[in-house]
Amino acid sequence: MRDWLAMMLTMTTYGAPLTEEERGWVEEDLILPAGPVRQLDEGAGRLRGPLTLPREQLPALGERLGAALRGQLGLRVWAMTLQTWYLHLLVGATNQSAAKIVACVEDTFERSLTLKPPIWEPGYDKRYCFDAETVRERMTYIERHNVVLGWPARPWPFIEAVEPS
Repeated sequence: MRDWLAMMLTMTTYGAPLTEEERGWVEEDLILPAGPVRQLDEGAGRLRGPLTLPREQLPALGERLGAALRGQLGLRVWAMTLQTWYLHLLVGATNQSAAKIVACVEDTFERSLTLKPPIWEPGYDKRYCFDAETVRERMTYIERHNVVLGWPARPWPFIEAVEPS
């Protein structure tokens, strides 16, 4: 195990790269905007959006992802939100690398969707939580995204209800 209590990963779908300057998503008290920043498609000379996941499939995709994270990597999932163009995931301390967790996410989605890869933007954001207060803040932040969708804060049964200490 590591000296940190939890790790939060953020991934965005292909065509919606993470950039602090455009999004400001790194501010813990902000909820991401309803849609990602659109980019100029240089070949066509017009704006284009990113790949979006089918909203009606999000609950089932989240269930498959949870099964993979727990079954293949033995992760303890403390919070997760899956939106049409991004994912936030908070896992308890583990010896699994962030890169291995991201590979599991990518593989699960490639097997679960008929979309042609790549589904996820290269790169991801990784934040470690070294104290219980930070874990609680990140859990609350992620859970708010689910509530905004009209879902329960913990919409999947694999999400552990923990009180970090």
